Amino acid sequence: MNVQADEHVVLERKGQRFLYRITALQVVRATDQSFYQPTKGAVLTLVTCYPFYYVGNAPKRFIVRAVLESVS
Repeated sequence: MNVQADEHVVLERKGQRFLYRITALQVVRATDQSFYQPTKGAVLTLVTCYPFYYVGNAPKRFIVRAVLESVS
């Protein structure tokens, strides 16, 4: 699955729908902890190993950052 900036991510939980807009895509070193810090606003951060095909302890992380646009 490919993602791009300005696409939406929808999460549903307990009958509520949360709409997030992707604002940043970034590859960082596995030791980079900056994306795990608290934020002032409602932000969704998705993290996975990178490169995607890597088997074992991958050296990098692929970060998807999205901001909350609406709740319904």
